Amino acid sequence: MIPNTQPYVAISQYESTTPDGVRHVNHFEDPVVAWDDEGYPLVVSQQGLCRASDLPHFSMLSKVSRPIGALPADGWRVEHTNEDGTIWSEPLVGWLINADGTLSPLESDDQGRVHDVYLEYDRGAYRIYHPDSERPLPTGK
Repeated sequence: MIPNTQPYVAISQYESTTPDGVRHVNHFEDPVVAWDDEGYPLVVSQQGLCRASDLPHFSMLSKVSRPIGALPADGWRVEHTNEDGTIWSEPLVGWLINADGTLSPLESDDQGRVHDVYLEYDRGAYRIYHPDSERPLPTGK
């Protein structure tokens, strides 16, 4: 076993549908703690160390930047456009400052857990904006 010295995470994703019929893509990240002798990433599961690829709904491995601080969001919002054209928005709760100089928007789920906004995985378009802004930020897809 080789200790992990770089910040990698195993990303698992699955789809769920709320009672009102809205589809959501849920993401979970498990830190890679080591690599096995064959080079496979290992994560901690309820049964102990396991290969990331053995996790339910494993999707991909991603290198992440180490967080070094956080800032409040102070009114910033993320707006999502679903595939069917419906638009919904939610407030950001903060910005994560990463060691590589990037900022990551943070949101909270209905259980109060704070996590990154998964914009790159979103199936529809999105934008991050502040209601007091005179010009909108570019929209992503």
